[in-house]
Amino acid sequence: MNKNIIKISALLITILIPLFTISQINEKSAITSFENKKYKKAIRLFLDLSKQNGQSIMYNYYIGKSYLKLDANRDRAISYLEYVAQRETSHKPNVFFYLGIAYFHSHDFATSIAYLNRYIKEANDINMKKNASKYIEQCLNAQALTKSPLDIKFINLGRKINSRFAEVTPFVSDDEKTLVFSSNRKKDFNIFTSHKRKSSENWSRAKSVGRDINTYNDELVAGYSASGHKLLIHNSEFSSIEDIKISKKIHSKYRQATSIGKYINTMHKEEGATYSKNNDTLFFASNKPGGFGGLDLYYSIKLPNGKWAVPINMGSEINTMYDENYPRFSNDGGLFFFSSKGHNSMGGYDIFTTQWNSLRNEWEKPQNFGFPINNTYDNTNICFANNKRYAYISTIRNSGLGGLDIYKIVFNNEEPENLIYRGTISVAHQTEAKPIKEIDTDISITVINKQNNEVYGIYAYNKTNGSYVISFIPGNFELIIKGKSYITYRKIIKINEKQTDLKQRIFNIYLQQK
Repeated sequence: MNKNIIKISALLITILIPLFTISQINEKSAITSFENKKYKKAIRLFLDLSKQNGQSIMYNYYIGKSYLKLDANRDRAISYLEYVAQRETSHKPNVFFYLGIAYFHSHDFATSIAYLNRYIKEANDINMKKNASKYIEQCLNAQALTKSPLDIKFINLGRKINSRFAEVTPFVSDDEKTLVFSSNRKKDFNIFTSHKRKSSENWSRAKSVGRDINTYNDELVAGYSASGHKLLIHNSEFSSIEDIKISKKIHSKYRQATSIGKYINTMHKEEGATYSKNNDTLFFASNKPGGFGGLDLYYSIKLPNGKWAVPINMGSEINTMYDENYPRFSNDGGLFFFSSKGHNSMGGYDIFTTQWNSLRNEWEKPQNFGFPINNTYDNTNICFANNKRYAYISTIRNSGLGGLDIYKIVFNNEEPENLIYRGTISVAHQTEAKPIKEIDTDISITVINKQNNEVYGIYAYNKTNGSYVISFIPGNFELIIKGKSYITYRKIIKINEKQTDLKQRIFNIYLQQK
C-alpha cells in the first residue's frame, strides 16, 4: 500500500513539475512582453495564465495596464483594474490612477475624476500627481465639449485604405484625387498613397510611395502641398534623426526626399509642417530650446535665394507648455489648424483652429474644434478638401477596422455638393428606342425624398430632344415618371457623400408603352 502511494506521489510530481515550469516560463514571457512594449502579446499571455491558474491580482494588473497602452479600446482595462482595486494589494494607490485613465476613455468622467482625486490624496509621486491633475483638467474639458457635439458624419474609407493596423496623418490634394497617409501595416510606419480615377468616386487600393521615401526607419507624413506635388516627411520619435524632408512628385512618382534646410532642421525634433497659401512661408513643429515647452510651432519666411530664413516662434497665443504639432491652413488660407496637448484639450492631442487678426496684428485665441472630431485619444491633424463640407482625419471609432482608421468627415451644416443626373428620355420600341416626341410628350417627372417621403422636386424636360437635368444632394430618392401612354417608371437613386465627387452622371431613361 505504501509502495503504491509512493508511486502515485512520484507520478504526480513528474506531471506537476513540468506544468509549474511552463507556467513560470509563460509568466516571465508575459512580463517581458509588457516591458518590451508588446502589449497585445502581453494581454494574450496573461489571459492564458489566468485560464491556467485562476484569477490573479498581478495578472489583472498587467492586463489592465497593457490595455491602457493600446491605440484603442483602453476602457477594456476597467474590469481588470477594478478586480485589483477591490482587494488589499501593493498596487494601490497606482491602480486608482490607471482606473482614472480607463474611465476617462469610457467617457465616465465623474468616476474618472473620483479615482484620480483618490490617487492624488494617497500617492507620494509628485510627477504622477501632476499627471493625475492634468487628466482631471481634461475630464472637465471633455465634459463641456461632449455636451455640444458637432453635427457630422463619419465615412470609413474601407479596406482599400484602412487595415487592422494604424493609419495616421492623412492628407488630400485640393482636387481630392490624391490621398497620402502613414501606416505601420508593414511593422514600421511607411507612407502610402491612393488615387481616384477621373470617372470613379472610389479610392484605389493604397500602395507604398516606394523605396525612395520608405526606409527601415519610421516615415510619417508631415504635410502636403495643395497641388499634391510636394510631400513633407518626418521620422518617428524613435528614429535617431527626426528632421523634416521634402519629396517632389515628378511624372506621378515621389522622388528621394531631401532635407528642407539647416535653419528648419536642428539636432532636436521637427515634425508636422505646412506651407502658407502662397507658399512663401513654412510653418512647422520643433522642440528646440527656447520655446514654451515640448513641441512648439514656428514659421520661416522664404528668402529671395529660395532658402528659408531663421524661424520665429508663433508665440504664447498658439504655443503652450505642452506639445503643438501638425499645422495646416484652410483652402482659402483664412483658418489655421493645428494640434495641441494644451489649451482646453480633452485628451492628448486635440485639433484647434484660429485665424490672424489683422487689426490687432495677432492670432485669435485658439478654439477646440469640438467633439467628436476630438476625443479622449490623440487627434493630430485634419485636412479639408476644396470644400468646407468634407475633411479627412485619422481617429478611433467602434466601427473601425482596427485602431486608428482614416475617415472622411461630412459636416452636415455645410451645403452639400450636388450630383447632376442628365440624359434623354426615350421610348423602348422592340429593338430600338424611339424619341418620346414620336409617341406622346405628355409626362410628369417627380422625385420623392425617401427619407421623409416628401416631394424633392418636379422637373420639366425638353420635349424636342427628350433631354432632362436633375440635381441631387446626398440621400435616397425615387424618380417617378408618369404618362397616359406609358407604364409608370420608377427608379430608386441613392446618392452617397463620396459620389458627389463625380459632379455629373449620364443616365438615359427608356419608357415602356402601355
